[in-house]
Amino acid sequence: MLALQSIEHFSRITPEKTALICADERCSYAELRGRVHDYAAHFRQAGVNRGDRVALLLGNSLDYFYCILGLFQLGALVVPVRTQYKTWELERLIKHSKSRFLISERAYEPLIQGLGPGLAITLLMRESDVVPVSAPADADGDSFTERAADEPAIVLY
Repeated sequence: MLALQSIEHFSRITPEKTALICADERCSYAELRGRVHDYAAHFRQAGVNRGDRVALLLGNSLDYFYCILGLFQLGALVVPVRTQYKTWELERLIKHSKSRFLISERAYEPLIQGLGPGLAITLLMRESDVVPVSAPADADGDSFTERAADEPAIVLY
């Protein structure tokens, strides 16, 4: 995927340059590369695989982008969820999208607790300290999953 290739490229030639800005937070290309690799490893360990649909119920933050890019690295499909959804809307989206995982944060816990018991989904709660952050990886070569031209990356509702 071009976004991941660009991050790999710019983390090598301009590692200290700003890659992402969200409110008062900034992230360099080197930091972004390291975080994307860390998030991908965390999600892989949680059981996310290529082709899995993963719903994201997160507010705007750098973590949101780390999650998206980490999932792209694994070849998973991202299903963004509007934070204004009611529980029944979230449940319908999860069922219709066939999402196997839901990544959320504590702020949306009341919404998630109302989901029906028959919903086959693995919940991965997000907090800023859940995913360990290591020093940026220095591995050579690209370490992301290639997608075929006809494979979707995001499912929007």
